[in-house]
Amino acid sequence: MVMILIGVYFAREASIQEDLPTFLPESPSLFYVELVKNGRSAGVYQFSDAPSLVSVIRLTNDSLPVRSSTESFEEIILLSGEVVEVSENTNESSEVTTGWMSASHRIALRLKLHPDRMTLVDWQALPGIGPVLSEKIERDRQENGDFGVVDELHRVKGLGSGRIEKFRSFF
Repeated sequence: MVMILIGVYFAREASIQEDLPTFLPESPSLFYVELVKNGRSAGVYQFSDAPSLVSVIRLTNDSLPVRSSTESFEEIILLSGEVVEVSENTNESSEVTTGWMSASHRIALRLKLHPDRMTLVDWQALPGIGPVLSEKIERDRQENGDFGVVDELHRVKGLGSGRIEKFRSFF
């Protein structure tokens, strides 16, 4: 009996004296996909693996018929920040399209923005950019081509280094 108590005591001491790890293991990447059904948002879903288009539809709405014609969608892997829009027709078929979440949703989820995927409304979600400046940005992109990287925004009149630095962390 005494040997058991001594064994329990030393076992407890060993576990208490063990050092904690110097760093915590990195969590796996998460993928966020927004589902829109018949023009109304059904929600933003979080996945631990990159989901296919069909798996998002099946996981989020199992009553939606996925016909054999959409089986080619099985190969389409969605990126974090994409929107899947499902429009159900009256003849028991559905139309599925994909796009990008709004900048305000992406910012809230801490997903990086890309300057070439932004709309007029998206630009206005950034600090220091209003309707007039967002129109200048869009006009510049139409006249001079895509930006590619956030540093190319310097070519837009009214966007100086200070403003770009304010929202650089979003890109």
